[in-house]
Amino acid sequence: MERPSLHSSEQSLPVLSKLGFSSPPECVDVAAVASEWLQSFSSSIMSGSIEGVISTLLPSTFDPVEDENGGIALSGYWRDILAFTWDFRTFEGTEAIRQFLKDRLLQAHICNVQMSDEVSPTYEQPYPDLAWIRAMFIFNVAAGSCTGIVHLVPTKVGDDIQWKAHVMYTSLDSLHGLPELVRKQPNLSTEEYFVESPDLETFEDRDPTVLIVGAGHNGLYTAARLKNLGVSTLVVEKDGCVGDVWRNRYNCLRLHDSKANIQSPYIPFPSSWPEYLDGKELGDWLEAYAKQLNLAVWTSVTVLNASQDADTLLWSVTIKMDNNTLRTLVVKHVVFATGYKGGRPHIPQFTGMDIFKGQILHSSQHTSAQAYTGKRVVVVGSCNSAHDVCEDCYNQGVEVTMYQRSSTYVKNLNSGLKAIATKAYSDSPVPVHVADIFALSTPVHLDVGLSYRMTKKIAELDKNLLDGLRSVGFRLNMGIKEAGLMLLIRERTGGHYIDRGCSQLIVDRKIKIKSDSVLKEFTKEGLSFVDDSELKADVVVLCTGYDHAHQVIRDVCGESVAVRCKPVWGLNAEGELNSAWREMGPKGLWYAMGNIATGRIHSKHIALQIKAIEDGMLKERYSID
Repeated sequence: MERPSLHSSEQSLPVLSKLGFSSPPECVDVAAVASEWLQSFSSSIMSGSIEGVISTLLPSTFDPVEDENGGIALSGYWRDILAFTWDFRTFEGTEAIRQFLKDRLLQAHICNVQMSDEVSPTYEQPYPDLAWIRAMFIFNVAAGSCTGIVHLVPTKVGDDIQWKAHVMYTSLDSLHGLPELVRKQPNLSTEEYFVESPDLETFEDRDPTVLIVGAGHNGLYTAARLKNLGVSTLVVEKDGCVGDVWRNRYNCLRLHDSKANIQSPYIPFPSSWPEYLDGKELGDWLEAYAKQLNLAVWTSVTVLNASQDADTLLWSVTIKMDNNTLRTLVVKHVVFATGYKGGRPHIPQFTGMDIFKGQILHSSQHTSAQAYTGKRVVVVGSCNSAHDVCEDCYNQGVEVTMYQRSSTYVKNLNSGLKAIATKAYSDSPVPVHVADIFALSTPVHLDVGLSYRMTKKIAELDKNLLDGLRSVGFRLNMGIKEAGLMLLIRERTGGHYIDRGCSQLIVDRKIKIKSDSVLKEFTKEGLSFVDDSELKADVVVLCTGYDHAHQVIRDVCGESVAVRCKPVWGLNAEGELNSAWREMGPKGLWYAMGNIATGRIHSKHIALQIKAIEDGMLKERYSID
């Protein structure tokens, strides 16, 4: 069989030629294949036979340390979220999976493995050289009820075809005896609603079990999940109203994720709402969400400091109320939900900023370009916010130049992101929670290969636009490992622009671009560059992102706590997010971070962990370190 010609990012893909096939098997009885595999798997795993389980998985010869692996190595994955590990783990390769099973299988007490009746097994062929059967099953472990997803690929054994698991995904869904207080709503597109919304807790004469700092989407979704598990929770928010974190952003802000992709836990958006929400609409939604679910939220609150008792491990958190009174809350858990990278603007320092005669502001301070009428504006940055501010300036008739410091990944909304999100959610025949499980079931290291191919396809669709950008000096890249958007978000939370029309304004030179030199300093009249070129400016808008999430921990908890915290974002060696949605290091200290869809998905996981700790079920994690 001819060796496949694969990019290094594609090495983990189970292409048919690696499996010994020149074309996909024909006339596959999908249900029968999935049922036969599950019978073998369930028999082995419930009897504790590790080698029996291994025999149902694709034998792996892939070495994750090597980049190329000769182009023919096969890999296999088992991703687990809480079911076996009480952590987020991905095991790659036969030996890693075998060791994981040796360490965790028997104590999990797995039983009742059976095919899920929510979705039927399906045959999928995303590319001509890739084909698998996806099946969903359910099972129980000692802690609770779980869901599994398996991707079965064909292998040759003599003249026979045997289907083996290339991807295994397992996740904890609920705790035994501690179900969420929800019921099915068959007439709604989303599957959950409160049975009832208990009265609002005031916490006037007692302290909560959990204190959440920040009433954005992650804070509110986590509070809703905890409330539905019966965990006493208070959210504190620095702004005057829930939703102001979105309302107070610049006026032209509009989300890049469709309404279908950003559904909230328990309550769906009204069908009459637009496909893409603006900041004010999302702010209003979050305020209504908190009220509808009777979430305990205190607004206009400043968190002054937090410290942990070394003996009891309780956290004492001092807050200042809107009437300037102080109160110290003693809680078991503190969840920071203060946004990507802590929500503190990153303002780089350049020589001469103090002598510049004009105005310097961060994008978080920008509201409308109407304020710049008659002025020359330079926008520092070339990602989403920078493009939004530049487009706002153009629409208001303001002269604007974008200064691009480094290359940017650009994709058009309609040709790329919209198509992917529509397939996964809007056009999906499954409920949102099942679509979320499907999304989680693909390990990041495998997704890099799929994303590489999708990124190439999107670039072909966007060719005219991208060529136009290059022609005016806009510097482009294809993302980390040429894998486009998602790996950039997971690693950097940025570095990209999802085009809604501003790119064409740059191509048409209606928005100027400066990208050919490094900024040296500010002058009285503008910006000076190392090649001795200059830009005259009256206003400079710094679209330079936000500081590291550890900074908010350092500000509130102090240096001694911050240095004990693990990284909060980026990927570890297994391709899992660092620390987010799990304890950061110190007991009872958590960080909820990510976009709206991430918050919907992982708010359930953080709530399950906290509830399991409170009920004495989670005592030890099987962690990478």
